[in-house]
Amino acid sequence: MQMIYHYLLIKKEVMKMKKMLKKIIVIYFIALNTIFAEKILLTSGEWGPYMSNRLYHGGFVTDVIINAFKAVNVDVEIEYYPWGRSYAYAKEGEVNKKNYNGTLVWIYTPERAEYFYYSDIVLSENVVLFYLKENDYEFEKIEDLKGLRIGGTLHTVYPVLEQAEKEGIIKIIRDDYYENLFRKLLTKRVDAIPYLKNVGLFYIRNSLIENDRKKIIYSKNSISIKEYHLILNRKDSNNLKLIKKFNEELKIIKENGVYEKLKKDFENGKYLEYIK
Repeated sequence: MQMIYHYLLIKKEVMKMKKMLKKIIVIYFIALNTIFAEKILLTSGEWGPYMSNRLYHGGFVTDVIINAFKAVNVDVEIEYYPWGRSYAYAKEGEVNKKNYNGTLVWIYTPERAEYFYYSDIVLSENVVLFYLKENDYEFEKIEDLKGLRIGGTLHTVYPVLEQAEKEGIIKIIRDDYYENLFRKLLTKRVDAIPYLKNVGLFYIRNSLIENDRKKIIYSKNSISIKEYHLILNRKDSNNLKLIKKFNEELKIIKENGVYEKLKKDFENGKYLEYIK
């Protein structure tokens, strides 16, 4: 009986040691994976609810990009700057002893493509017109907007509206920031602002007082649909490999349900409030 007891005791201890060894091996490989993970440094501007260091997981788009890179063992670090500097640092690459790989997220232009590799589409979003409730600027075609003063930022391209301006249908009044444009809208110095629907609603919700929020509505019809990409500079030859890795995994997370889950989180308001 005593021999059986000792045998069972030894067997129990061996089982414990096996479990402990498995845990050690798992921890070892996690640590090894972390040590040898490739790192990428990106820039971004503040663009809620999609990108902000004050939002849950940095916003919806940031969350998508980090998840895609994580699956191919690439650690993402993001630094936030005003948009002009964010683009300039990404384009230059090496600034202040730091090596910036790229920036998120931008629409395609031939000029930018000279300096950057473009990822597949990360985000598609409708551009609508925001205007004062007292006006009726609902439209079916661009010609319906004849005579309007349209507010736009200096760093944003508006292909449809810029063409309309060339044809003398509208006038685009430019400013540095959308905050300034919304102030101009409320004081009637511009008639309407083309903006991504969710970004415009986020700004109104988080930045305007209730009385001003009630004054602004948006058009049922879209001016256009904009498609946004992660862009990595061409100065670093490794960035082409990183873009290919990212595209492969972006496709996978769109097929396996990860992207859809993040999208549902977005629709359920997970990225709509600043973290206090």
